[in-house]
Amino acid sequence: MDEPRTVLIDYVHEDGKFYFRADTMPDLEVYPEDLEMTDEKRVTCRLLDVDIKCVAVGKRYDEWFSKFLAGQLTSLNLKYYAFNILFRHYVVLVIL
Repeated sequence: MDEPRTVLIDYVHEDGKFYFRADTMPDLEVYPEDLEMTDEKRVTCRLLDVDIKCVAVGKRYDEWFSKFLAGQLTSLNLKYYAFNILFRHYVVLVIL
């Protein structure tokens, strides 16, 4: 696949829940507890030559993104990192 498929993934809020949504894929509900920074889920990722503490969100997310982005299960690992700048909240999803 030559096109950047990540732009085809929507992050939507409906009925008080958040989902990842993409054509040909079932919606992937995001559970808040999967994004909590706990000792067992904390990992260090390198982003733009800076080490950051991320959350390994889990196999369910890895498989969904892998199937959509690569068309099959791969060793893709999704990490979550959130930060605030000037009262705005940003979220970075790191795909390794």
